[in-house]
Amino acid sequence: RSKGKITFHQELSEKKINSVSLHPDGNILATAGLDCTVKLWDLRKFKTPKVAHKPTTGCKPLAIQQAGKSVNSAFFSPSGKTIVSTTMNNYLDLTDDMHKQSGTVKATTKIRHDNHTGRWLSTFMAQWHPTMT
Repeated sequence: RSKGKITFHQELSEKKINSVSLHPDGNILATAGLDCTVKLWDLRKFKTPKVAHKPTTGCKPLAIQQAGKSVNSAFFSPSGKTIVSTTMNNYLDLTDDMHKQSGTVKATTKIRHDNHTGRWLSTFMAQWHPTMT
């Protein structure tokens, strides 16, 4: 791979992925989606497909956070220490050091919300301010 570019064709979920976020170290990818999880992946373990345009499978996530309902988004903080995820189960989940954990992970802090934007508006997503850690 070229410096500064990440190229892969990996099947990470059977269901729609709503967001992806790259850890500041450039090695860990967070995905969130309709499978009701936030998953962390080590990009260094992704394999190059043997057949062009055919995704590789079999890569296992480093850590998984179960939400119970669909996850609209998950984003690393600018420092990479915390992930904020927005779920359809009425919570913003803050998870510290998820990238240092493995297996099933629980949120460090849960903040209740009731922001169901409905059918015609875009989904509710929380993101970090660039100067926040």
